[in-house]
Amino acid sequence: VYQKETPIFASSDSVICTGNVITFVAGGLGEDKTDLRWSFTDGDTVTNVNPVKHAFDAVGTYTVGVTAFHKLCANSTLTQVVHVFPYPVINLGPDTAICIGSKSITIGDKINADNLRARWTWNTGETSSSIVITKPGVYYTSLVINGCPVSDTVTVLNDCYMDVPNAFSPNGDGLNDYFLPRQFLTKGLTSFKMDIFNRWGQLVFSTKLINGLGWDGKFNDIPQPEGVYIFKIDANFKDGQIESHTGNLTLLR
Repeated sequence: VYQKETPIFASSDSVICTGNVITFVAGGLGEDKTDLRWSFTDGDTVTNVNPVKHAFDAVGTYTVGVTAFHKLCANSTLTQVVHVFPYPVINLGPDTAICIGSKSITIGDKINADNLRARWTWNTGETSSSIVITKPGVYYTSLVINGCPVSDTVTVLNDCYMDVPNAFSPNGDGLNDYFLPRQFLTKGLTSFKMDIFNRWGQLVFSTKLINGLGWDGKFNDIPQPEGVYIFKIDANFKDGQIESHTGNLTLLR
């Protein structure tokens, strides 16, 4: 005499993303079970495996069935519905640049902004579809729709800046022979004035040329001695910002 059992059918989830694996398990099958057959509406079948793992590669709603065959007790068939959703698509746009202190810029997910199921989490802590940027940095967000996650990143570069070196060596070796914050040391610069004074406050060099060579360490064609000099720089950037810098520079030979 075999006891008639009540079969149960369980799965690790009922809503998954395309390509994800879901685990199904059948229980309460009874001692007189002879075979177990799984059927998936995507065409796959599996026999005598319990639990069984399966992945769905296409979006849709699937009915998964399991049939237990017995020696004497009635065969039993159980089913469960699985919903398969696609991974969402997100595009925050290309990398961009900003001038600090100038107008802010907005970056965001324009593809899914109107999707009521969409949930965003930015590295800034915000949870809206877009955020306002006021300074350079790396910004990214993770998006989840129907439990399926995706992420994207945007790098915001500094488009207006000036770095001033603190020393130069006008010895004719082709390295650091001129003092001028130019090339990779500046960006977005539209106008520029630089004055250099010696320790007695005497003006030894002045220029307004953004792309000029800069100070070669001479005054009236006479090489100046090693030591500390004072620079004063006024700079205007393309966003209208004005910066003034005063500091020390060291002349090395």
